[in-house]
Amino acid sequence: MSQNLIQTLFSVLTPPVLDRLGPMLGESSDAAKKGVLATLPAVLGGIIGKVATPASAEALLNQLRSPDIAGLDFSQLGDVLDGGGKSAPLLGQGGKLAEQLLGDKFGPLAGALAGFAGLKAGSGTQLLALAAPMVMAGLAKAAPSAGFTPHGLMTFLGDQRAHVDKLLPPAVASVLGLSPAPTAPLAAATAAPKRSIWPWLLAAAAVGLGILAGVRSCQPATDAAPKAGAVAPTNPDLRSLRLPGGAELQVPPNG
Repeated sequence: MSQNLIQTLFSVLTPPVLDRLGPMLGESSDAAKKGVLATLPAVLGGIIGKVATPASAEALLNQLRSPDIAGLDFSQLGDVLDGGGKSAPLLGQGGKLAEQLLGDKFGPLAGALAGFAGLKAGSGTQLLALAAPMVMAGLAKAAPSAGFTPHGLMTFLGDQRAHVDKLLPPAVASVLGLSPAPTAPLAAATAAPKRSIWPWLLAAAAVGLGILAGVRSCQPATDAAPKAGAVAPTNPDLRSLRLPGGAELQVPPNG
């Protein structure tokens, strides 16, 4: 089973880290948490959409191999977000990296994230600046011991698509050109209906009745019930005599 990179990144966002994120952004803790939990999959989704060819995968690998990315360590992220000027270098570097990764989607994506989480517009930009180096560092650490090949990186990112789709808000997914996973009611409504045994049983019963009717229709005419209005002879020695009015009488042959 492929590694879930988003889940790995979420594990870094411990309660103390999230508690510091709100004050750093000048936002409420709840809004900051909602924003960052959407920003990480958004950045990874942007990377997935960008890496569509071996050439683009090779370009991303060159970024992952750079000392700026390889040396990142988010195990002490809480200390970095604790203010005192520690977060400024990270956000400055991360902002440039996010713009490189997302291109012309950087601004619209920041706006969509801010709107989704109820943040100020500038906070969406800061979240992207924080998330971009985190995602890149996570990708670098997810590589096998021999490193990613372009094909291996494309395969790994393709495996992450399902995890990303489950977490993207619709407005954010729209900016990235991705499709979010359907909500539970929609998924249930669009799922293929389960096959019921009843149509098969009813069809079998219909066929059985048809065969039975066919068998009965093939029986000799002598087995059929007499038609309405017909008078069956009660004595083979009698003969029928039709009267002018249409009635029939049974009389002896010599009567």
